[in-house]
Amino acid sequence: MAKHTVVTMPGDGIGNQVLPEALRVLKAVGFDAEYVHADIGWECWINEGNALPQRTIDLLAKHKLGLFGAITSKPKKEADEELKPELRGKGPSTPSQTAWALMGLMAAGDYETDSVKQGIEYLLSQQNPDGSWPEAEFTGTGFPGR
Repeated sequence: MAKHTVVTMPGDGIGNQVLPEALRVLKAVGFDAEYVHADIGWECWINEGNALPQRTIDLLAKHKLGLFGAITSKPKKEADEELKPELRGKGPSTPSQTAWALMGLMAAGDYETDSVKQGIEYLLSQQNPDGSWPEAEFTGTGFPGR
């Protein structure tokens, strides 16, 4: 039985060339591992509306070790155009992004619209007993759990 289980995420683009070479190097140095494939990247974005699907997060949480190739990134307009039509304009809300949106609206003098009220209600409903907020998605405003 292998000493480690590594979640491999080739992604797309150059990731499909880089990851097999990384695995070849690990094998050459005698790294004892079993490798489990996980989805990540552009195809996940197009078909599911999320480049990092929950099933991949679950595998990483289970095995605690991942090897990542690379993923494609495109400007928002191009990305939205390639997304399946039924997924456009949708996605999980996050406390950090909601807070940023609220700060922008309020800085512009918007205090009493339904959007502001809904944002505040969302933040209040999501807050943990210790005062923190759950943030499983990587949104660029920080790293959850750190």
